[in-house]
Amino acid sequence: MKKIVIFASAILFLVTFIGCDKSGMTTTAGTSSTSTTNSTTTTSTLPSTSPVDISTLQEDYCVAHPDDELCSDEPAPVTVEAARTLFNETIADYSNLDDGFDCSAHFSPNNTELLATCASDPVSFMPEGYTIQTIVEETLHDENPENLSYTVSVDTDDETKYIVFEIGLEFVGEVLYISSWAYEVIDNPNFDSQTLFIYQFIADYNNTSLSSSNVCSTYIENAIEASNCSYARDTKLEGGYQMAFLSKSVGTYYLFYVNAYMPHGGSGSEGYIVTGTEGAYHIREASAAFYPTSAFDTETIAFIYEYINETLTSSEVCDFLDSGVSACQTERDDYLETGFFTVNDMTSSYYYDGTNLYYYRNVTIDMRDETMINIRIQAKVLPGGDLEYTIVD
Repeated sequence: MKKIVIFASAILFLVTFIGCDKSGMTTTAGTSSTSTTNSTTTTSTLPSTSPVDISTLQEDYCVAHPDDELCSDEPAPVTVEAARTLFNETIADYSNLDDGFDCSAHFSPNNTELLATCASDPVSFMPEGYTIQTIVEETLHDENPENLSYTVSVDTDDETKYIVFEIGLEFVGEVLYISSWAYEVIDNPNFDSQTLFIYQFIADYNNTSLSSSNVCSTYIENAIEASNCSYARDTKLEGGYQMAFLSKSVGTYYLFYVNAYMPHGGSGSEGYIVTGTEGAYHIREASAAFYPTSAFDTETIAFIYEYINETLTSSEVCDFLDSGVSACQTERDDYLETGFFTVNDMTSSYYYDGTNLYYYRNVTIDMRDETMINIRIQAKVLPGGDLEYTIVD
């Protein structure tokens, strides 16, 4: 139709031009026209013309200009922008489904089955429980004009999921329609398997329809820790607690932090680590996973009581350490001059720097002159669980 209009406009211009003679006189084809100027009378007679056949003119023009776009029976090539616009308009209308969804405005009249499905079950065109955010990737497949399609990936309000739409395209006349529609929900390709596992854990932990015993035993391998988790989760959820992903640190351990939100305000972070291998991951609270082991407790307590045993030489005592032996000997020899009285206090702690995990034993010792000294024993946790000891400030 657009091409016919263009040719019609051209013909209208031609007829208008023919309707004017060189003297600027207006004439009507097949009649006489008289104009009087300065007492001079001029009569002009034009031959009559038959009605213009626009289609014939178009055919004649296209014979002479076969490569002109106006002479092509094919619609203009589809662009990514056109496909994206059609997709966005469809999604926008779909988001207002309660106001009615005009299937015929988007889907091809040639696919009656698609139109029927749209009319009877429009909700089937989108996965439930997701809100589309933005287009993250798109591809127009236009190698075969008879089989056009558009693949578009979108992210959603669930950070772990993408939706991939496969959409067929076709022209009906000069209007671009959707000829087929399919989708698939996939894992966010930017997330590794541990991160996906973390998000699933958080979703299940927040889901009040799931029992605490089921959630905790599914994700926590240690029975005692799972039992503690179950009791704590019941109490937390009753108070309106919700967990949200905060950050992660990948080193020797896959550590992640969550924000813990309470309904009446206030929040705090909690640390967890992912253990195991893909398909068999588990969660441990960092405070439990990183807390100094019983081996550390046994070995450091034994070292401290040897340290204050004045019958042992500093060489015998400090040989326990893996590094800093000489400094230990020198410092202990100085303390021996004053004399040890008793151990006042001992506490343990841990620190994870994103790569290495360290245990600490902080010791306060009362001296014979009623002063106190502090000793800080550090154990670096090596792969496999072995401990590397030294004394630090």
